[in-house]
Amino acid sequence: MLLFWPNWLFLYPGLFLMLAGLVVGGGLALESREVLGIRFNLGTMLYCMTAVEVGFQATLFAILSRAWAVQEGLMPQSLRMRRIERYMTLENGILPGLLLLGTGLGLGTWAISIWLKARFGNLNVERISRIIMGSSLTLSLGSEVLPPSFLLSTLRLNIHLLRA
Repeated sequence: MLLFWPNWLFLYPGLFLMLAGLVVGGGLALESREVLGIRFNLGTMLYCMTAVEVGFQATLFAILSRAWAVQEGLMPQSLRMRRIERYMTLENGILPGLLLLGTGLGLGTWAISIWLKARFGNLNVERISRIIMGSSLTLSLGSEVLPPSFLLSTLRLNIHLLRA
């Protein structure tokens, strides 16, 4: 079932988790919010970042499992996936991965500079936590984009070794 329906098992739920996490977490990126008398703050933001991370992993898993199934001849490649895969090259994976890593390092540097200005003393927890969560998420996503980009390009080599 995994090989034949990766979209329904992983891709669509993963995309939904990422979108929900980005929308809600994006709304909390600068400050806490109150909706219907309920205050959403750092805890909610942390769960939103986790939703983005888990959704991203599920999406990558769907893409890689589909690519492997097509490579092994277990399922045909759809016209839609053929069009999408034209853009899923090694280079197009490395660039976003490096941009995400750079963003994470930049946000981390910003957080450290704020801490330095405070002479490594107490900080505004809400402000610094938002910066650190963004740094952590982009570092994680960046490091998750690079290895699958190499794996996907390897799967496309279409090399079949002789099996004994």
